[in-house]
Amino acid sequence: FTFTSRFGAGEGLFTFNGNWEAANYQKALGDNVSFFLVPPAEAGANHVAMGAANSFSVAAKSKHLNEIVYFLNWVHTDPAARQIIVDVT
Repeated sequence: FTFTSRFGAGEGLFTFNGNWEAANYQKALGDNVSFFLVPPAEAGANHVAMGAANSFSVAAKSKHLNEIVYFLNWVHTDPAARQIIVDVT
């Protein structure tokens, strides 16, 4: 299984993905799926969106949620991490 099929099967807590997958998730999960913008780094700031080849997802039963949250926060807020994503993808 890929992360998209596992999430669509209800095996994920949340996933970062593009709008191209939204219809599949809605079809598979019905009312059990919601979509939202990632909050801005600073309260009250504008939301931003980005396009990238990387998508990240988190298993619903992950034993390392704190570490995952730390990583996702780092990759979206740290200038060096964001540059790595730009350089690699």
